[in-house]
Amino acid sequence: MEILDALIKQYADTLYEKALAESAATLRTEQTQFLLERARTQNQRQLYSGIEFQEMVKIYAAHIERSVAARLESYQKAFGETSRLPTEEELREIINDCRGAWELKVRHSNQALAQFLATRNAPAGLDLHGNLRAASAQGHDHMLQEWKVWRGRVLLKKSIERPSPGVMAGIPAPDPTIQQSERLTGANQSKNAAAHPAANLAFISYSWDDEAHREWGPEASAAAPSGWSRRHYRQVGDRAWRPTARIHGAGYSRKSICRNRLHT
Repeated sequence: MEILDALIKQYADTLYEKALAESAATLRTEQTQFLLERARTQNQRQLYSGIEFQEMVKIYAAHIERSVAARLESYQKAFGETSRLPTEEELREIINDCRGAWELKVRHSNQALAQFLATRNAPAGLDLHGNLRAASAQGHDHMLQEWKVWRGRVLLKKSIERPSPGVMAGIPAPDPTIQQSERLTGANQSKNAAAHPAANLAFISYSWDDEAHREWGPEASAAAPSGWSRRHYRQVGDRAWRPTARIHGAGYSRKSICRNRLHT
């Protein structure tokens, strides 16, 4: 059963094919260089030596290690470029695919190396498959460790993006009683505002420059038109009078009151 996203899998396979082609080219280059070096000291018709056998196993094992590492890296790059974290099921499918890639490359390398050894007069009975598995086991284990690190990083990011139930439990749920009270309070305030429109207000703040003008502020308040609520003044410090409350009325302002009083 396939769990991986089809487009991510397709992109990862494309990256893997590219890496495989590059690794195969490296394999051919290393193999050619080794044979050229051996040709300087040995005739091609001479019996196959154990040193040559071990060196060829080493070259193919390196190819297997590069291939299995590329299989994992292709998935990591595909998910990274899509900015999506793999699920636990996808991670399991990925590690199984990487293990399968290792087994497949061991078989392919076994066949290629067997054909090559047949042209080099190699003795029969060589355990190519066992030698290739043993030589590439370190690469397999390294790939497994990289997968574990990636999985741990994914789990950490998911835990940060999604708060744990314990953290969410610490946030109290809204109290429906308080919400209902707030709605009623807001409704009452709206009714009061409609029933009692705001009255025009006049505030008198007065400072004098000499003793002759000292009483003009309180006198202006006393001379307010009828219907106004007259409030007393109090002295603040040595130079100013301040009203103790508001003077209510319509069409009057502090400036008009003071101006009218000053002209009387």
